[in-house]
Amino acid sequence: MEKKQIIIISVAATLLCIVLAIVLLNKKELSFEQTNDYIEKGNDLFEEKEFEKSQIPYVRATTIDSTNPGANFNYANAQQKVGKNDLSKKQYEKALRNIEEKKINTDEEGKAELNALASNVYHNKGNNAMSQLTSLDSLLAVYAQLEEMEKAGTAPANAKSQIYNLIQDNYKKIGDPIKDYKSALRLDPTNDSTRYNLAIAQNYEAQLAKILQQMPPPPSNNQDQNDEKKDDKKDQQDQQQQQQQQQQDQKEEEKQDPNQMSKENAEQILKALEEEEKETQEKMKAKQVDRKQYKVEKDW
Repeated sequence: MEKKQIIIISVAATLLCIVLAIVLLNKKELSFEQTNDYIEKGNDLFEEKEFEKSQIPYVRATTIDSTNPGANFNYANAQQKVGKNDLSKKQYEKALRNIEEKKINTDEEGKAELNALASNVYHNKGNNAMSQLTSLDSLLAVYAQLEEMEKAGTAPANAKSQIYNLIQDNYKKIGDPIKDYKSALRLDPTNDSTRYNLAIAQNYEAQLAKILQQMPPPPSNNQDQNDEKKDDKKDQQDQQQQQQQQQQDQKEEEKQDPNQMSKENAEQILKALEEEEKETQEKMKAKQVDRKQYKVEKDW
């Protein structure tokens, strides 16, 4: 009697495990189908250039399956199109992490497909980084204008130093997209569009390096501090007289040469440069080649 009870309990436990396995399998398949449906809806909106709207189904896809690298990749592309570069970068990085995790328990065919996706992720991640760089042509143009202002004595203080620091900052940032393009090529050496974008980035880096060698570096912090100390020693009355004299000299210069650029105009140019830095580098983006949206066809 006891043996029969043990057998019945054992059979019941086995059946329960089978039922749970079937339920979990069906739930996984349903989850994959729902995720894929949302990705396809997002892709359709993306193709129609409805980049803001396409993010809604992508978000739903990542909510259902946060480990789906295809959903992360497409969501990142949509964010990049509307200028959400920082958020886009995070989604690209999340996609790469999910790809590495999925490689652990997948066959060779699945790994090959994941490597192809990773190559696309690195490619567009590099484009995302490139789009945040300041236009080299704009930097050179403003720097040339400031040189003319310095000759005329109308350039704002530390203007060249600001531009030097900006160019140096872009020089540091260009290393990231170069690494991304190289990573993409390691996974897919036959990708000519990635090779083309890498050439653009490397040329940009070379030109910035050349400019930095030719430009005088800004004064050191110690020099700035010394200058400030000297300024602090000036008598308040002398400062007021100096300001009045400068205003008078400026008025006379404007009367003598009405076409000469004033300090206010010079400062406006610097503000324009700051605006240029915030804008996407349209010329470079036009030359770059983006990888298309990814359609998930396999549940790894």
